[in-house]
Amino acid sequence: LHYYRTSPADAKPCTFSAVLSLSLLCRCLLKQFAECFAAHELLFQLEQVPLHEDEASVQEGHIPVNYRGKRLQVRWPEQPSEGSLKSLLVEPMCALCPEDAAALHESCMLRVLPTGESVSMLEAAERMVEADVSELVLCPTAVPSYQGSVLRSVFRELVDFLVCSTFGAMSSTPSVQGEEDDGEQRRNLSMSPTTMRLQALLYEILLLLSAVVAATATDTGTGYRSTCAPLVFAAAERRRAEAAFRLRAQAAEAAGQRMSSSSQEEAGNGELEPKLPSGDSAKLPFLQALLEVLQEEAEEVGTEESNGTRIGTGTANVAPPDSSRAKAFLATLLNIVWLEPHAALLPNPPKEVLSLMSMNPADPDSAPFRGVEVSKLYLASSELMPGLPSGFVGDDGAAVEAGSAGKALSKRALLVLLLLLFHSPQDHPRIAQAFASLADPRLDQHDCAYARLAAPLHFPKILRALMQKLPEPGYPLLLYCLVIKNSNFRKYCQRNADKVLPSILEVLQATTADSKILAKAPPTALALLLCVLALSGDGGFCQQMSEVKMLDARSVLGASQRSVREITLSSLLILVLLRLAHWNFGACRDSFFNQAIASTLGNLAAHGVQNVHWHTANRMLEVSGLLARLRPALGGGSGGSGGLAEAAELHRARMVQSLLRTLLRLVSGCLRVPRAAANTQLVYALQKDYPSQFTQLEADPELGPPLMHVRTATDWFEAQCPPSEEDGVEAQLERLKEASARLPAELMTLASVAGASV
Repeated sequence: LHYYRTSPADAKPCTFSAVLSLSLLCRCLLKQFAECFAAHELLFQLEQVPLHEDEASVQEGHIPVNYRGKRLQVRWPEQPSEGSLKSLLVEPMCALCPEDAAALHESCMLRVLPTGESVSMLEAAERMVEADVSELVLCPTAVPSYQGSVLRSVFRELVDFLVCSTFGAMSSTPSVQGEEDDGEQRRNLSMSPTTMRLQALLYEILLLLSAVVAATATDTGTGYRSTCAPLVFAAAERRRAEAAFRLRAQAAEAAGQRMSSSSQEEAGNGELEPKLPSGDSAKLPFLQALLEVLQEEAEEVGTEESNGTRIGTGTANVAPPDSSRAKAFLATLLNIVWLEPHAALLPNPPKEVLSLMSMNPADPDSAPFRGVEVSKLYLASSELMPGLPSGFVGDDGAAVEAGSAGKALSKRALLVLLLLLFHSPQDHPRIAQAFASLADPRLDQHDCAYARLAAPLHFPKILRALMQKLPEPGYPLLLYCLVIKNSNFRKYCQRNADKVLPSILEVLQATTADSKILAKAPPTALALLLCVLALSGDGGFCQQMSEVKMLDARSVLGASQRSVREITLSSLLILVLLRLAHWNFGACRDSFFNQAIASTLGNLAAHGVQNVHWHTANRMLEVSGLLARLRPALGGGSGGSGGLAEAAELHRARMVQSLLRTLLRLVSGCLRVPRAAANTQLVYALQKDYPSQFTQLEADPELGPPLMHVRTATDWFEAQCPPSEEDGVEAQLERLKEASARLPAELMTLASVAGASV
């Protein structure tokens, strides 16, 4: 990969197909190894083979100890124990390899030569007397930290190759003799299907290595030592559990007995299913090493590998001082997400696609795209690529092949990106900082150093691709990462509420169609809800939601729902949030999910909601009345030291109180000046059917202030504009709008006490 990446175009060491074939072979071998070896054995085969043999004679009573080719002799104790072996074998090697001291101390196995058997320190203390041992090799379950590590070098080259070979990235191929060299690197202006297939294969290799599981020192069983592939181990454990269950059943049948109903029920409920490794019982050493490689600075790595080959941060030339491998790689992964819809165009891209790589979109004819002809093949949808006609024109086989390869590439790139962002973020602050600093150079005046290596990000295209793929697994989590962890993308979304909110609400509404009882809220729904919570914290975003209207909300609420037309996004958001809250009380009673809903409603109350739809107004009062009825029935959440039933009631009471308090503040906030003039539908709903439960809760210290403001405002409108059966609804709404300008100052004081605006 390195020599192919850095060689001139006319002097490649092999064909691109040969690189693809070798990568495929590597993937197959790694998959086989992961299913056969334990983590420490796999690390031994990759990092310490072949062993550097030392011909020096061994002193009597001593035994050679080897690690990374460094060999020393230790005197074997007469009565070895686990503690004494650690001090004899590990401590001297830590002095020779201080960078790996933590890994050697944490969890280290011993490989016995010449048999090749792996034993723990405790087992070695018992068996070394019996076995004929010529040498011991230390095998920690962590990737060596020194720069010459095989795996770390592989990770560096994989990352650099993936960055520089992606569409729009800076080409790493030096200028060939005879070509005009203007002193500037050129970007990749096309991408063949073979390149996409190779990239998908390299990402799959990264995923295979990242999934390697190593047992921690606290795991005393034989569990994950049998293999480093967690799913393979899980399947083997399931088979063993089923075999044991059948043996018990056969023994009971032979004794003339029947298996107890409880045992059969446990088997039927999946109790035989083993648990996959967690952070306490296992770790991911290869993924940890990949994250550490991404956090390396150029001066930490140096310019020469141990084998004399130059390394860089994605180019054959010396990388700029402020370049970052992490930023370039994260930007490359994000670019693949929005480039997938255009994958069929990338072998021969039109100028419209090439202009997306330009740092100055106002001048599409500027370098490096001057003289590029527009392709006649258009496979992209006009919705994904405005300005390009829809439909397939021509029978270009490369375009069809590229479209298929692009899908495989995007799926694997998405998984790699989520792994990097979610795996122990507190231990890898540079990854979080690199992701947070990514920006679109067209929208923000940032020094996008990553664009000197990778293609510049395009937030509008990323958002469009995410919204279209939001129902698919993984994409809601990516949207969560971008909104929560990247302030530049969050600000862009807050300026474009009409592009973000409908798709999110559609997926959230679809979540409520599942009537199954769950232990907690689905991660997808929770991630999207947290996105809405973060976006609604901006006053401009809330104002946009109150101004933008949807012609028909059935695209979000479902075709089976009543026709709700001309509804604002803020009213639609309230409808979906109330539906989610109702579903949560019945399906899982997740308190954190309920708090996220209440906090989002609190943001709306703080920034204000206008143009409340009549259906939303009725639903707000309906849910508020229902919660107000539930609260006295639950007893306010007080009680003695009861059992599980009382604890469940206390949990439910707290959820009711939190949601009702925020909802009442939202209703109170809608009746403030000047918002009351735009929320006459809510005033009319209060006049028509004021919930009787509100009066009973006015003495409550938390709920009383907003309720008193709502009742006083309703009574004032009732006195100023009493409803008449002779007049129509529109006439009454007009009178309410005129009267709202005369709201007395005392009502504003009540609204402030109620906490309608915080």
